[in-house]
Amino acid sequence: MSKINKSTGYYEIYRDTRDYWRWRFKANNHEIIASGESYHNKSDCLNAVGLMKGSYDAPVYER
Repeated sequence: MSKINKSTGYYEIYRDTRDYWRWRFKANNHEIIASGESYHNKSDCLNAVGLMKGSYDAPVYER
């Protein structure tokens, strides 16, 4: 039996026009639904993605 992928999207890392690393989260239809700041180091960008992935159950506050 194959496992059904129920992911709501995927993370993408890339270099911007200033050669900084950035991340964005894209929905399964490839539309960007979230993005982050720029990073000098790829490892810092990947760390930010890890933090985002680990915060799926964080509370939402209205201000």
